Amino acid sequence: MDRLISAASASDPNIQQPLPIGSLLFIEDAQKEAISNYIRGVMGSFYDATKVYVLFGCVKSVGGGNDSFTAGAVFYAGEVYTVPVASFVTGTDYAYILVSNGSPDPITMKDGSSSSVHNVRQIIISGTTASGASQTAIPNYTSWVLCGQWVTITANGTGNSYDFANSWVNGGGGGRTAKFRVTLDGAIEFQGLISGGASAALAFTLPVGYRPSIQVVTGAGCDTASITGARITILTTGTVAPVYAGSGGFVSLEGIKFYL
Repeated sequence: MDRLISAASASDPNIQQPLPIGSLLFIEDAQKEAISNYIRGVMGSFYDATKVYVLFGCVKSVGGGNDSFTAGAVFYAGEVYTVPVASFVTGTDYAYILVSNGSPDPITMKDGSSSSVHNVRQIIISGTTASGASQTAIPNYTSWVLCGQWVTITANGTGNSYDFANSWVNGGGGGRTAKFRVTLDGAIEFQGLISGGASAALAFTLPVGYRPSIQVVTGAGCDTASITGARITILTTGTVAPVYAGSGGFVSLEGIKFYL
């Protein structure tokens, strides 16, 4: 941290010192700067000040006509915000910064007057747009970067852009379900086993935000009793195709990783 208050410079460090507003803001800025620099250091070139990055939580589920979200935290425009639980009628998932007063407001001032001085800022996911001076619109949830959230590759016909295709399915060899995710440092990671498709046939397509900037070709584990020489080709369009010799058996996505 490069912002510090020197207690040694106070007239008497053993006596409680009243802090002017400038000093309080200095301490606040020092904390924000230290946290921001650490997270941006982890993210490296992946960081974009216009995007909202999920640090944990904020997992969406849909059911009963509602969009529901778990509590979590996000990094946006150089600051960390908490995100409370939300649930509302399915529709557009808007988001905004909400400024409200927190405990112990209001407080009594030296002259006997009272005032609210403790601002609590959270990011709210809502079915309605931001309104009023206390709410500031930010990018909608659909554009957030869901760092660390595993996305399950879904069965053909489910309706997601990342459905399996060409007879490829989850499983084989007792392995984990096939999934992918983006990490805070901009890596795309995979897990699980897939089987059922022919060599070089499209298995699934990664959605926008998870696609490489250049073609990726990497070796892959496989059911060596049935197939050999497995590799995975991932194009900039997001298409993922296993290539192998032989027939039947599974191809492993475990350990496959590339950077955006």
